[in-house]
Amino acid sequence: MTQIAAPSASRAKSAAPPSSFVALMYHNIAPDGVRRERYSDLSAAVTSYFINRAAFAVQLDEIAALGSHCMTLESLRGFYASPAKTDSPLPAVLLTFDDGWADVFTEAADLLRERRMQAVVFVTTGFLTRKHCISRSGLARVDQQLFRIGSHAVSHRMLCLMEEKQIREELTESKKILEDATGREVDCISIPNGAVDARVRRIAQETGYRFVFDSEVRLNRTGSSPLEIGRVSIKDYTSIDTFRQYIRGQFSRERIRRAVLQAPKRLLGLRRYDRLRRRLLGESGGGEVA
Repeated sequence: MTQIAAPSASRAKSAAPPSSFVALMYHNIAPDGVRRERYSDLSAAVTSYFINRAAFAVQLDEIAALGSHCMTLESLRGFYASPAKTDSPLPAVLLTFDDGWADVFTEAADLLRERRMQAVVFVTTGFLTRKHCISRSGLARVDQQLFRIGSHAVSHRMLCLMEEKQIREELTESKKILEDATGREVDCISIPNGAVDARVRRIAQETGYRFVFDSEVRLNRTGSSPLEIGRVSIKDYTSIDTFRQYIRGQFSRERIRRAVLQAPKRLLGLRRYDRLRRRLLGESGGGEVA
């Protein structure tokens, strides 16, 4: 394994950590004007999680315009390590991406660099050989001042449906592959499909993850667990007004929407829902989203 580098000095503000933060869950940033043609082999259900480069730039500028600021992975560590907090009128913002789509690293890079921002990208290691996804060699070339790498497991399957041995293998193998490729410790994971329970969180902690991200819409506050970090999903139809509400930590509409979307899981049961969902998303063809 490549020697793991020590964490770099944070570019975040030197003041005490904020009292809360919003984690935004992105998936892919598409080049402007070519999304339909570029991803014609993927279903609309998958590409609905992709946003155009221009829209992403507007959203990044909106974060600063509202008076918030973006966290880095180092400042995330500081949030959970330090009891002293800054009393800020707005939550801080953490940018995250799921899956490991290759265009994230090209289309978002200069936008983040210009604004001195950083994003955490959770990579599904089973996707490293798939079309549209970053390769293992590509991971070694990632600018780690702009992008820090976390795990999104190996297969993108629902971990809470697996046996404990399978869960442990998914988390251990993905961690090793990513650490070998990047030369850095990987201590954060986003749970695919938000399929997490107490057992998955425990195994994640036992296999070396300090931070576990899920898909529950919540504001992450002082005193919350680093093993239960909530996020809110940004999609192609997320309006700028809705985006502003998220940055302010206002999630009432999104919670209602998610409650409606959870209905099929309750009616079908998680295993049947998983089979149906994978079929609809064309998993065998390489497209799947959290």
